[in-house]
Amino acid sequence: MLYQEIDGIRFKMGRLFDFSFLKKYGKVFRVYDDQDSGNICFGIENAEGRLFVKFAGAQTAEYGGDVSEAVQRLKATVPVYQSISHRALIRYRASEEIAHGFAMIFDWADGECMGRMYEESHKIIMNLPIEEKLHIYAEVTDFMIEVAKTGYVAVDFYDGSILYDLPTKKVTVCDIDFFRKSPTVNDMGRMWGSSRFMSPEEYERGAAIDEITNVFTMGRMGFSIFTDSDFSLGRWPLSEAAFHVLEKAASPKRCDRYTSIAELKAEWLAALNNEKGLYQMIWQIQKRPGMYLDSNTLTPLYHFIDGYRAAERDLGVCWHGSLFPLDFYFMHNFVNFRLQTECLCAGWRNNILTFCHGDEEKALNLFFELYQEFMCLRMKRYWKAVLTKENIAWNDKMKRCRTETTHGPEPFYKNPVAVYILELTLPVYMRIVETAKEVRFESSFFRSVEEAKGDGHIPRGAEAYFGKIDTWEEYEADNLYFDKDIYTH
Repeated sequence: MLYQEIDGIRFKMGRLFDFSFLKKYGKVFRVYDDQDSGNICFGIENAEGRLFVKFAGAQTAEYGGDVSEAVQRLKATVPVYQSISHRALIRYRASEEIAHGFAMIFDWADGECMGRMYEESHKIIMNLPIEEKLHIYAEVTDFMIEVAKTGYVAVDFYDGSILYDLPTKKVTVCDIDFFRKSPTVNDMGRMWGSSRFMSPEEYERGAAIDEITNVFTMGRMGFSIFTDSDFSLGRWPLSEAAFHVLEKAASPKRCDRYTSIAELKAEWLAALNNEKGLYQMIWQIQKRPGMYLDSNTLTPLYHFIDGYRAAERDLGVCWHGSLFPLDFYFMHNFVNFRLQTECLCAGWRNNILTFCHGDEEKALNLFFELYQEFMCLRMKRYWKAVLTKENIAWNDKMKRCRTETTHGPEPFYKNPVAVYILELTLPVYMRIVETAKEVRFESSFFRSVEEAKGDGHIPRGAEAYFGKIDTWEEYEADNLYFDKDIYTH
């Protein structure tokens, strides 16, 4: 092993190499020299900002193979980065042959790497609060659902492929070099990857490598995030039901796993939120509508869901923890927005039937398509205002809003703490209010952040309840978590 230096950064190599060509991109401020793929990566800064440059063509310390093969493999990754689009994927800019090798240029992404090869960063990730770990896993899961939709299969996908930026809560997938177009088979024997994330078929030449293979990967990814790959129930920090979901996903037997990552996600969410059993039930109905509904039509499903939700209300079932996926209550507004039908107050069933010109079977299929989109709905960012004494006094004096009870009028919110405005991945906004004991959603969507913050009448913005709010803090995130009951009104 040898060491060399560039721009004051010392790094290890298998053989000395002239990296002077990097000056065309800017000044090196970081080097990643621990990959065993034959690539070496650089963080580079110039007047326009920061770049991430991945290069093959030099003999790195951790790679014992032929350098020319590493070059060809890196070239082959260009179509992969061009084909897969997701908010979590590092942004590809360009690539070129240079210095008798090949370089790919990306936008720089801040963050700590989850991989064990970076001990300090790995330790930081492992010590994160459980809410942030849930956020990381949710984002990676949604990325993998998009990979499957695009017709690709993840190969060599492991914790070292993921960055997490603590200040912004941004998850970045930084390495998809070995992803393959589906269908594909194991043509290597032991394939590329970390053994902690590899399914049995990734060791068996000729075996199918597909989405079920990636279900295994995501099961192991969950254990990596929540327990640092400890598979014992005793070390598991969430519900036992959630443990068994990942255990099933990572089963050595393909036939025992979930058939898709979307199914894994549905089961995972149901396990995390026992009160959201309706999500799991709808997933089961989609697979066998005739068994549950005695038909393949929408109206029986509507009555089933209506009865299910009435039973939940009677039993006092509460929603708490994660804001997303949204409660089914918001399906009506979502359908209104997506279909833009004229019967805005008629309910989700009538809106779908109107869109399908009364065709019940077509309407049922459309419902399941819309519901899958609804389940994937997240927020892009949010604004938070901690309420001042003046804001709380405005609410308590009921200047604009109140609720009528048998004891007379009362403030709409009791002991309010903060108000949040959420910008969804749809171009709509939502408002929630956190009190000392609960979180309350405004049931309607807002058309703009100004409307959600303001004092409009229908739907009412934040200032209708709390008067003038001067200070809003803006954050980027795709979920929020509260250890309180969550209600709609």
